[in-house]
Amino acid sequence: MKSFLILSLSLALSSALDYEGTDPHSLHLRLEQNHYLDFPLMRKDFTHWETHGAAVLLKSKCVLAPETRDKKGLLYSKLPNPNAGGWVFEVAFDMGNEGKTARGGTGMGVFYLKNVDQVSHKESIFGYTNRFEGLGVYVNTIMKGGEGGRKGESQTAIQGFVNDGSRPINVFSEKKHMCWRNVRNRGQPVHMRLQYQEPLMTVTVFDPDTQLYDLCFSFETPSLSFPGHFLLSGSSGVHNPDHIYVHSLKLYDPKTPANNDHFQEARHTKAERENEEQREAKDLFEHHSEQDLASALSGISRGAMHVRDPAEMIQSVPVQHNKLTHKVQEVLTQVSVNNDLFFETMRGIPQLDSYNQLNDKLFSFRLRVDQVNQLLDTDLKKLSTFDKSLKTLKHTNNLQKGLLQREVNNQHTKKLQYDLQEVERMFQQITVQFKDYQQAMEALGNKVRREAGFTQKLEEERRQFAKEMSGRLVYDMGEIDEVFNEMEVAQVGGWGNTVLNIGMGLVIAVSAMLWVKMNKFETKNE
Repeated sequence: MKSFLILSLSLALSSALDYEGTDPHSLHLRLEQNHYLDFPLMRKDFTHWETHGAAVLLKSKCVLAPETRDKKGLLYSKLPNPNAGGWVFEVAFDMGNEGKTARGGTGMGVFYLKNVDQVSHKESIFGYTNRFEGLGVYVNTIMKGGEGGRKGESQTAIQGFVNDGSRPINVFSEKKHMCWRNVRNRGQPVHMRLQYQEPLMTVTVFDPDTQLYDLCFSFETPSLSFPGHFLLSGSSGVHNPDHIYVHSLKLYDPKTPANNDHFQEARHTKAERENEEQREAKDLFEHHSEQDLASALSGISRGAMHVRDPAEMIQSVPVQHNKLTHKVQEVLTQVSVNNDLFFETMRGIPQLDSYNQLNDKLFSFRLRVDQVNQLLDTDLKKLSTFDKSLKTLKHTNNLQKGLLQREVNNQHTKKLQYDLQEVERMFQQITVQFKDYQQAMEALGNKVRREAGFTQKLEEERRQFAKEMSGRLVYDMGEIDEVFNEMEVAQVGGWGNTVLNIGMGLVIAVSAMLWVKMNKFETKNE
């Protein structure tokens, strides 16, 4: 579903960028003049673009890599991109060789970079380092395929990569974003567009049969929203060297409609006028001897020295400037002619077999070195993956140990909780028993208190009984004593007196016995 949405957005973006006009390559969007390169060249183009290595700007094209063995070159914009959040970059290039061989050299790369490394054009087989920071779109002529080919055409791989500069890009093993197109020996420039609208990156290639831009690939990458530089790199290769020519570079602002439609026409007219002046300067340079030119220059100098009036001096400044401009144009024209002669001469010189063999060996050695580096990178990735897996395993083991320890702790906690519950239950039972004991003690105390009161009452009753008994005995004894007194008065003697004495003794004995028992009972209770 996500891929379908990306494809739909990219097709919609491509349709929106198509300009309804006679030129299928025109867009009704604002052109960035400082990131524009077309031919014939103008003098100010040299202030916006820089070349390194084998790359050279000629009057009709930019030679990114000539058709000679193992040549690499760079062309990049000096100024940063003013439209960081969205842009359309179009490049028209020509790639192939005079023999129109099926297998080409190496290829080219189109980059959008945070920073440009000016000395890295020798580090990679495509003419620029594979540890770039930004976007890289490779036209890889080493890889061949038949997917999507028409009429038996040999297809070339177009691949897209985003890198943060921390790893080398391996174009032979990483094939996530790529397509196959016929771009070599076409006989006409190939137009390719790089369209970025955050976060979608889309690459399209112009199809001459349908006269439309055909989708190559698209993907999401939110990491390109920075004011970067556009760079083109090229490598001719060794076995079947290709030339790589750049015919135009255009940068559009997709958010702003075209407000400078006259720019391209006016620039072309001005470039033609400058080119005509250069041709006139070239004719002057070719049809006059060096002595005539030296005499003219010396005459100009002498004429300038004899001017005394300030007004005349001011009027002579444009004349001197125009003459100096003509001399600069003559020099540039001669440089262009010399470059053309150099490339034509290099093509015509037969190269020795030993030299070719050495170049082949050198290229094979470089390929082997690249393969070894790629294998090392693969091994490093495997080691990194293994290290990550080991760390993950250790982390998982630690988690399992932690879970096991937690489970053991939970078991101990549960046992402690159970023991605490048992202790609490026993404590509750003891509390209940203690309450029962307290109640029993209170009942016993109440009973003791009741028994103490009963004992006290009994003691009082005993004392009262003893007192009454004592009083009764005393009374009875008094009564008996009165009886005995009466008997004595009546002079009852003999047997009667004896009986009285015995009765008196019995009464005294019984009284004494009762007194002793009452004392024992009182002592026992105390």
